[in-house]
Amino acid sequence: MKKKLMFLLLLLACVTMLPLTVQKAQADDYYVYEEGVEGDWKFRKQDGHVYISGYTGPDTEIVIPDKIAGDNVTSIDYEAFEDNKQITKVSIPDGIEYIGTEAFKGCSSLHSVEIPESVNDIYSNAFEGTPWLDKLKEENNLVIINNILISIGNDVEDLSIPEGITLAWGLFEGEKNITSIYVPDSMKNLFGEWWRFSGCESLKTINFPEGAGQLGQCAFDRCGFEEIVLPSGTFAGNMTFAHCERLKKVTMPLKPLNTYTAAWEAFENCTSLEEVVITAGEQMDEAFFADCPKLTKVVIPDTVKYIGAQAFDNCESLKSIIIPSSVTEIGSRAFGHLYEDEDGNEVKVPGFTIYGTKGTEAERYAKENGFRFVEAGTLDDATDASANVGNGSLSENVDDLNDKVLNDEERKALKDGNVVTVYITINDADSTVSTEDKSMVEDGLKNSVLGMYLNINLFSKVGNNEARQVTDTNGAVKIKFTVPDNLLNKDKSIERTYQIVRIHNGKRTVIDVTFNNKDNTISFESDKFSTYALVYTDKKAGAPDTGDVNVLTVLAALLAFSAGTVTLGLIKKKVMA
Repeated sequence: MKKKLMFLLLLLACVTMLPLTVQKAQADDYYVYEEGVEGDWKFRKQDGHVYISGYTGPDTEIVIPDKIAGDNVTSIDYEAFEDNKQITKVSIPDGIEYIGTEAFKGCSSLHSVEIPESVNDIYSNAFEGTPWLDKLKEENNLVIINNILISIGNDVEDLSIPEGITLAWGLFEGEKNITSIYVPDSMKNLFGEWWRFSGCESLKTINFPEGAGQLGQCAFDRCGFEEIVLPSGTFAGNMTFAHCERLKKVTMPLKPLNTYTAAWEAFENCTSLEEVVITAGEQMDEAFFADCPKLTKVVIPDTVKYIGAQAFDNCESLKSIIIPSSVTEIGSRAFGHLYEDEDGNEVKVPGFTIYGTKGTEAERYAKENGFRFVEAGTLDDATDASANVGNGSLSENVDDLNDKVLNDEERKALKDGNVVTVYITINDADSTVSTEDKSMVEDGLKNSVLGMYLNINLFSKVGNNEARQVTDTNGAVKIKFTVPDNLLNKDKSIERTYQIVRIHNGKRTVIDVTFNNKDNTISFESDKFSTYALVYTDKKAGAPDTGDVNVLTVLAALLAFSAGTVTLGLIKKKVMA
């Protein structure tokens, strides 16, 4: 018994004299490493490297050992000395190559650091919150150690990165002050790093180099861009520009088909994004522009072959899209879909329309999802469901609109097979009409009552290009819209007659209208588009028209109208809108 006890005591003494080494393995066996203690130093061994992971001694000035447990020390581990308040000076021996993230973060007494030339990799926040780094940032716009840019000065907004340097890992992430960055062409690999500029809320401009390849995951997440233009050979990756809430316009190529890694949610939740112009490329990955509620315009070229599932999911303002015949695969919920309600019913974009070539993937997707499909080259009489309060529309056949509205350039585009659209907008103008125009209308009312002022504007556009406003046509076009409920006559003892008063280039014109009491619509014709007024005259039912009714009230209606669209094509059908 005594021999056994003596043996155990000797064994315990031997163990305490050696470094304590414990084998650790992750639950998923992803990696295996060893931890140990030698004197005042904690260390970790992994993949043939020895990391200093902590210090427990009383010294304020410390020298990192170059060897431990018989092996060369190559690295200072992440958080190794974090929040050590006693250290005032640290000397790092030659042979150390790597200083990990937050290694000396919060060492509030650390005023002196000696770093050998052997160190070639430093995390940007390795010395965050130390007097040593704070002093360097006050003295320099760029803090460069061993040709590594490890930190930015306190007041830098416009940054130009010098040639020939490397950047500390994590540099720029969460930087709040920088508004613009110039990156030399030699640093194209910078853009492929994950999270590199994530959280740079003030960053508005950066020079994206041509041929940079796929940008890194979340590389520009939550940045302050208002417009992004990606050159040829530079492609968005997973969540590269996600949550850029100020971004309004994107011009960019897509990556080649089945190349690079997945690029999911590249612009997800860019809540101010209005316009997307794809310049080239073949593949748009899943949820690429999902949750962009203000997106209204998307241009897709005839190079694109694949549009992934949910690519434009929950883009409530995107009412239509032109899909080229080159697209051979469209994933589920790619566009036109919003969300599921409380009962699990799918909510779609009202009136969503797909323009494309008959017999293509575009038509298949439209039919399977219950969306309108309009073949390029036919008359489209759809009302824009985005704002159809007034159900405004044009009632013309394709030949008439071609002759009356289109210019030579638009007619040529039509012949070349492009989608050409003509549409009107009808908006309440009570607050915007000029004093002069109001006087012209009201001075001539006589026996009529002013109902409301209207801006009736006519537009034409080719594809998704900017619309052209048409103020004069080559002949009167037919217009129809619904009378607002508050301007309808609901007294059966009264008969109401409507008229349109047009003010155009200082001239007042009274236009007779046709009122349909079944659907409460007004129809009239006009060849000028500017300021209008809807007026009416009341008389007792059955009474003779004496033309002697006093103007007693002025009704101001706070309603907005939006017109429908008429799409033109090569196949000219005599169809009424």
